[in-house]
Amino acid sequence: MDIENMKAFVSVAELKSISAAAIKLNHLQSNMTAKIKKIETHYHQQLFIRNSKGVKLTKEGEKLYHQYKKILFVWEETENIMKKHDEKLRIGTMISVGGTQFSSALNKLSHTYPDLSVTLKTGSTEYIENQVLLGKIDVAYTIGSLNNKKNKLSKSGI
Repeated sequence: MDIENMKAFVSVAELKSISAAAIKLNHLQSNMTAKIKKIETHYHQQLFIRNSKGVKLTKEGEKLYHQYKKILFVWEETENIMKKHDEKLRIGTMISVGGTQFSSALNKLSHTYPDLSVTLKTGSTEYIENQVLLGKIDVAYTIGSLNNKKNKLSKSGI
């Protein structure tokens, strides 16, 4: 079993939706369904109960979910340790706020974490929101409502 399939399984379990997980991981829904089927075939068990409102883990699916969460945590921890030189933070904000509001915080951040690379992107609220949804910004600061259609499925990612 590979990490990408585990991530897919965990995302589907947490979002209770194959289509929402596909959007979050930037996959086609058919590819996400194939990943879930591959895992179910591997373990010879049904791991999700599918219905018109989404999916729900079976009892065996719950067990696998907890195991995969542990594996993904250790994997991410290992990636962070081994790629320490690759530490980066991508921040997005509206043009009107810009970097001036963040300059003292960014200065303190650079002194506290000298190996951290910080990128600041500015743009409209809609642009910043889309960058977050695409995984190109880690943290965003905007004012106003978020009206992106994808956002209704991905609010937890912002």
